[in-house]
Amino acid sequence: MFRRIALAHPEIGFSLRHNGRATRHLRNQSISERAAALLGRELTEASVVVETAAGGMTLTGLAGTPQAAQARADSQYLFVNGRYVRDRVIAHAVREAYAELLHGERQPAYLLFLALDPRSVDVNVHPAKIEVRFRDSRVVHQFVRHALERALSPSAAHAPVAYATVSQGAGIQAAFSLAQPAQAYHAFVAAAAAPLISGTLPLARISPIARIASSRQRLLVPAVLSVDALDAATAEENQETLDCLGLEIAVSGPNELTVRSAPALLASGDIAALARSVLKEIRDYGASQMLAGRQNELLATMACHAAVRAHRALTATEMNALLREMEETERSGSCNHGRPTWYQLTMADLDKLFLRGR
Repeated sequence: MFRRIALAHPEIGFSLRHNGRATRHLRNQSISERAAALLGRELTEASVVVETAAGGMTLTGLAGTPQAAQARADSQYLFVNGRYVRDRVIAHAVREAYAELLHGERQPAYLLFLALDPRSVDVNVHPAKIEVRFRDSRVVHQFVRHALERALSPSAAHAPVAYATVSQGAGIQAAFSLAQPAQAYHAFVAAAAAPLISGTLPLARISPIARIASSRQRLLVPAVLSVDALDAATAEENQETLDCLGLEIAVSGPNELTVRSAPALLASGDIAALARSVLKEIRDYGASQMLAGRQNELLATMACHAAVRAHRALTATEMNALLREMEETERSGSCNHGRPTWYQLTMADLDKLFLRGR
């Protein structure tokens, strides 16, 4: 209760006493200072500023980057017209904004202040006034979602320090040469992030299926894959859907499929794995449902198959090209499925890895 009230009014100093003993004292301060004092500086430094106004509404505060996400939803604070509330409409809008950034059940951390005309919100729907009802919940939902999406979509070059840089990179060559290939790649990438920031190819924001289908590339060497009878039947019965996705897949044997063409943007990836993933999506959800309701998920899966993966050897030129593109790519801190593409390593982290001081 003390934390909620103090976060709502950073311009006021607060003291908390228990059994006659002062346990907390806060001076009047900025909202960022108050948030750091109550929620932790690590969280505030791994957050982006939210400041949007439209249609008589404003949304301000801090939205945690994926690096600030937690296993539990206990660092989520929402204030409507200065009052702490829990609201399902806004909670859903927040989840939508973070949908492509967080993996699995990870929960975002945020401190948000929504201000709007008091006449457009009913605060008398809960005895403790912890819930509210908006007159036009759809408008509020869209406003919050888009405000957060904009705040969370900087390129890596413009992201906050905790999101895109590391401390001095001493000892990196040792890490790079001693680690396993996958670990070495990520260690190199994270350590070099001051000018070089790791990531995948900038495919996360591709959404129109037409863009993939309209740039099909015929494979120099067709990909042949062994499949079961169900996959073979799925491919044969869904040629139109596969064609829309830029894939030319033909049954070439009782338990064999041949991929002759693929989207140009994805043709350098693992075509066999891509074909299997797409066929599984069609089997699980049906062609029409997949295209109508799971378009973004499908495209995310397809894009991941074209990304640079662990154990793939890259030249310095290729690394540099990837990192330069990442600096210009929105939401480059996460892949299409919300997995982080890099981690920040401090000198303290490196000391622990190399058992310094032990």
